[in-house]
Amino acid sequence: AERHAWPVTNIAYGSVLEVQMQPAEQGQRLLAAEDGEQLFLLVASERGVKVVRVTVAADEDGPSASWYRCKVWVHAPVDTDTGHMDVLMLDAKVESCPVPSEEAAMGAGGRYLPVPSDVPAPEGGGIVIRLRIDKEVKASRSPRPRG
Repeated sequence: AERHAWPVTNIAYGSVLEVQMQPAEQGQRLLAAEDGEQLFLLVASERGVKVVRVTVAADEDGPSASWYRCKVWVHAPVDTDTGHMDVLMLDAKVESCPVPSEEAAMGAGGRYLPVPSDVPAPEGGGIVIRLRIDKEVKASRSPRPRG
């Protein structure tokens, strides 16, 4: 946070977070998880919005390793014919990334949410992003009894 001057937001797994981001100015935000062990990077760029887990390669696997899913969504403009507002959403596994940067996050594999340029901006500009991160623990496999 200090090195890159990025804002840090504390998050709780399973809770919705709403943030307003300026893709051209402050396109990155660190998300510190409630367990105190995980750090995520939220990136908003011209390409879209993506969340990655900042990690070192050594902590990726193991019998009790966890994995994460993230739902990210933005509201599209109101359809003038129907009066309805579409929601653009991505629900995907969170990929890991050893280097917290926009380039590394977008190149880390997985999916990102493309955000059209006509997404409405609140007063002050930027876009409003809503997200929820869920933690899942990998089930440890016990050996099958022979018989």
